[in-house]
Amino acid sequence: MTGGRWIDLGVTDAREMHAIPLAMAEQLREGDRSVLVWMRSAQTQMCVGASQDPVAELDLGACRSAGVVPTRRCLGGGTVLVDDGQDSFYLIVHRGRVKAARETLFSVLLSSAQSTFRAFGLSPRTVGTGDLWCGKRKILGSGAATVGEAHLVGASFLHRFDAATFAAMVSAPTSGYRHWLRQALTEGMTDWVTEGTPPDRSELAHRFCAELGYKLRLSFHSSELTGIERDELPQAREELAESACAGGRRQLRFGIKVNHGTYLLEFESTRVILKQGRIGRILNGHREFDCLRGLAPVS
Repeated sequence: MTGGRWIDLGVTDAREMHAIPLAMAEQLREGDRSVLVWMRSAQTQMCVGASQDPVAELDLGACRSAGVVPTRRCLGGGTVLVDDGQDSFYLIVHRGRVKAARETLFSVLLSSAQSTFRAFGLSPRTVGTGDLWCGKRKILGSGAATVGEAHLVGASFLHRFDAATFAAMVSAPTSGYRHWLRQALTEGMTDWVTEGTPPDRSELAHRFCAELGYKLRLSFHSSELTGIERDELPQAREELAESACAGGRRQLRFGIKVNHGTYLLEFESTRVILKQGRIGRILNGHREFDCLRGLAPVS
């Protein structure tokens, strides 16, 4: 069993928690040890994915008023809320260690997270490529990227998910859209507090580290950033800041992805929830139709 690095950053600045793994990935070379970075955000942040533009995806005025930090990560995927109600992590592995590309890392990461959840009383199932669900609601999502010679995957354990804050901070064409989004998030997302009793955070960290190490055949040992990695940090910060200021369209032109298979869209006088490719709820003008409850006046 080979060695790996375990870096617990503790409570970390919102922007630094994305710049640090990027800097480490940029410096990873063949023969270097794999790294698991564990951290919690010092500020509430709305974090967009690598292909997203925060100007298009977020209500930056609402973020400023609420003290929410807009951030960008190098991983793919959509907009996520990150706060102190989550434990977040990045796994950084040299491409040479993963013969079937980063999809293998998704599988290993989700399997390790599942085993960790089960150790503390929950039994989530895999949905899609990178999600874990409890029943009909998502409890963990993940994203990935290839940077230099490294593959990265990242995710968060949700102790608590704040649907109201998420809905209030994203770009929205109408107040009705925000209201529907908050309802959809409440129905489509869950967290540890809702499903059971969250574990002690230190116990969670060590259990996940052990599960991931077992599946990767790695023995993780406590480590810190090297001098070379710290020297790379200014460049990583600049890369993420430049990307954030690039300008562009929304990832989903008329709306947002709520979870795997669920989307909220609004265009002109029509608002719709799509579930698995079918209309779940629609507002057209002043008439609303819900597939479960039937035709009803708009409240």
